[in-house]
Amino acid sequence: MTRPFPSFRRMMVFVDGENLTMRYQAMVTIGWEPRHDMIHRRNALLWHPGNTQLALTGNHEVLRATYYTSTTGGLDEQNALREQIQGLTFSKNPDDRVINRLTGRVFHRDKNTNRSKGVDIQLAVDVLNHVHFNHVDTVYLLSGDGDYLPLVDEVQRSGKQLYLAAFSEGLSTALKERADEFYCLDHNVFPRGTPVRR
Repeated sequence: MTRPFPSFRRMMVFVDGENLTMRYQAMVTIGWEPRHDMIHRRNALLWHPGNTQLALTGNHEVLRATYYTSTTGGLDEQNALREQIQGLTFSKNPDDRVINRLTGRVFHRDKNTNRSKGVDIQLAVDVLNHVHFNHVDTVYLLSGDGDYLPLVDEVQRSGKQLYLAAFSEGLSTALKERADEFYCLDHNVFPRGTPVRR
């Protein structure tokens, strides 16, 4: 008797683009060498489809991947950045039926800051809504920001899994330890490894 193939687990990806971009820029500044095909827009965007490698584990079907970021520009710049994000793809299981395009959520921030609180707040609200309405089995968070610890706890208390991907630079140890699975983005983005200290 043949066993039925297990069904896919529903996954949604939530990317704190501000966190990824700032951590990446900090690592490049101290000598890390990124791969040549990174998509980078200073203080606003950092992407490579391989950032979502964990989506390929555990029979997951990625229903949606949303990239949250901000810019100091006006509506035209926000719309242009959103369009650029929505033209990007992510890694997914080859049997997924869903188109693998990112959804962009772009917020305005003041010129004298690197971050907008709107990013963290909207990301957390979106995660909690999808968990509450049982749209998802696994949340895949791309951020190393320890401010997300209460969000991680709530996702797991709701019986959902939380996968995490982040850079080693600025990574909250507590966040990494709480995640059900962790993927270090250093390996994908900086394939040559740790820079030589001078």
